[in-house]
Amino acid sequence: MGVSININIGPFILMDKIIKIYNKDNFKCSKHNSLKFNKDDKYCNKCGVELVNNQKEIRDEVGLLDFFSNMSVPEDFYIDLYVESEYRDDQIIYDRDIYCGDVYSGFELVEIDEHIIAEEMAVFKIKYETIITLLKKNNIPFDIKYGCFITCG
Repeated sequence: MGVSININIGPFILMDKIIKIYNKDNFKCSKHNSLKFNKDDKYCNKCGVELVNNQKEIRDEVGLLDFFSNMSVPEDFYIDLYVESEYRDDQIIYDRDIYCGDVYSGFELVEIDEHIIAEEMAVFKIKYETIITLLKKNNIPFDIKYGCFITCG
């Protein structure tokens, strides 16, 4: 049995999971509480009493791919985007195309200084400008950070 581990160093967007809140109709009869009714029903089909709508607040977690599915995003968005959310309370968007050397060539040393970080952050913000704009437009809080994180699969 094997496992694949990826160490990612670079810019990423860190954000909470997106929660969609909506009200769901829940029509009830005051005398027959166990009966179910459709949204078009106005009266109880058993006793004729007018139905009461006890709306329930529903909170659903929405994945990023679902969230962005109805929006205008670049064609390569779904190829470049990776979302790590299965075991965390937040979500991470990062660029899988960043090249950090060939580990099969033996040894490679990459020094990371403030100039490299600034350059990579600037490129990331340009490449993901559409996503950043959509997050802002939809009032979804997020941070753009630079760091190291590990994914396995």
